[in-house]
Amino acid sequence: MTSRRWAAGTAAGVCAVLALSGCAEATTAQSAVDYPYYASTADLFESADLVVEVTLGDGRAGIMLPMDSDSDDPRLNPNAGVTTDDDEDVLGVPVTVFTATVTAVHRGDAASGDVIDVQQMRDAAASPLESGVDRLLFLETSEASPASILGGDAGAFEPVGDGFASLDDGRLRTTRLQLDDLG
Repeated sequence: MTSRRWAAGTAAGVCAVLALSGCAEATTAQSAVDYPYYASTADLFESADLVVEVTLGDGRAGIMLPMDSDSDDPRLNPNAGVTTDDDEDVLGVPVTVFTATVTAVHRGDAASGDVIDVQQMRDAAASPLESGVDRLLFLETSEASPASILGGDAGAFEPVGDGFASLDDGRLRTTRLQLDDLG
């Protein structure tokens, strides 16, 4: 009888320890973004306001704020009911803003030698851009904020051989000649 009580007590103790050990586990918040899907480089090109080859400069932390909207509907305006007294860190999405020197223009209003700001969301799944490297970028531009990379990593390409491959998985590839044909 004593061994049964001991076994039952031990089993209950082990279950309690296992249950409580799950409570002690620390969690880390991560952001994830559901970017539009681009089936081809031509699709990216058609959606982009600016397609440029750049050399990336230094990056700095920034906050991308939602566009102003007069709607009180939270489905249309994520800031519905928020006052201007609220902290921007709560209202916005963390980004890294890079200065980028344009080395070639394939589409849009820029010239070689221009310096532009490019923002990349600090998404856990993104391949972070790096200072000092050359990239081909498909960008959406706005007067109110730095240019944004289309499709997350799909809109950022690295030089590969005589062409470029997207940073997402290398599935999208292009060359300067193909970009000129699209323009």
